[in-house]
Amino acid sequence: MDDRYLNLTRHGVLAVPGSLWAILIFLSRNWVALLAALAMMRHTPEVIRSLQHPAFGLVLLLQSPLLLLVYAGSARLPGAGWVPRWAWRHGVAIVSMTVLVNMAAAAYFLANQATWAPWPERAVLAAALIDGALGVMVWRSPYYRQIFSEFPTVQPSGQTG
Repeated sequence: MDDRYLNLTRHGVLAVPGSLWAILIFLSRNWVALLAALAMMRHTPEVIRSLQHPAFGLVLLLQSPLLLLVYAGSARLPGAGWVPRWAWRHGVAIVSMTVLVNMAAAAYFLANQATWAPWPERAVLAAALIDGALGVMVWRSPYYRQIFSEFPTVQPSGQTG
């Protein structure tokens, strides 16, 4: 038996492994870039200007279910509401959709470059390839599918976990 299946939370469900958190952070890198740019806005306003492309806002909007999935992963408690439960149960689909959004955004970026420059084009292409590999890994892995299928059950009132 795979030892990863023995790593349970105190609520009796599989713990979210660090690898899944890393995958979620990598797939949400545009949100991370936006937060970093906003944090540096005083010092480098040109960074914000580079993020004002309409396609960037659309990508952020389409990636927002992934943020809901990150929230759901941190809210895997018996008292959680229906929103984190729904998001977590659909985690594989949300990750898959985010991978497709990221790969489409990379294709759009690369197709609209006037000339090919080694950077950032190679980094965008590498990130798109990594996105695809991560998506396949989450989609095909029985372990990740099992994690997304588990959420602590609601405890009757009066009982403590």
